[in-house]
Amino acid sequence: LKIFFKSVFSKFIQKKITSFHVTSDEELLTVRNLNTGIDTVLLRNIYEPPRKMTLPLSRSMRGDYIVHMSRISREKKIEEVILAFLKENIDLRLLIAGSKTDDEVYFNELIELVSSCSGNDKVSFTGEAVTGEEKFDILSKAFALVYFPLPENFGMVVAEALCYGTPVISGKTVPWSGLEERGAGYYCSIDDFQKNLSV
Repeated sequence: LKIFFKSVFSKFIQKKITSFHVTSDEELLTVRNLNTGIDTVLLRNIYEPPRKMTLPLSRSMRGDYIVHMSRISREKKIEEVILAFLKENIDLRLLIAGSKTDDEVYFNELIELVSSCSGNDKVSFTGEAVTGEEKFDILSKAFALVYFPLPENFGMVVAEALCYGTPVISGKTVPWSGLEERGAGYYCSIDDFQKNLSV
């Protein structure tokens, strides 16, 4: 979408817009790279975890699964989470929570991927979007939320997990670099997320 925005609207915005509001460093660079000469203001989304959590994660304090919760969509890079999870024998389950109707072709590819891997009995899918009490139940009992999408300017599910007191293991593609500083989780590459499970 950002590439489309840049190519189609860059000349239009030079004439009509006096300033940009961006919420992440990546957005700031993207807008500056448009070379529009328009003032750009970086105002981050503000969120404070409700309480400081203890790291490393303690198995005795959490459930026996980690959860990835999002739309079932390629930009969420769910296949990379599954492969990284199954790479080693982790004493946890992985729950993929999201509606298969968002992208049924991709959902079926994920099912096939899991079926082809050893340890596939440790990966499950809700197949449906989760909301309300079900969402609270899943997030609040999870050992951790794991989230490694393509670049996003916020990642609402991260804020939701933290509100429920659930630690987050997040990729550096979302603006949650304060997770480690606040003792609320880990901010790392997909290759490093396993070692941060500390079970």
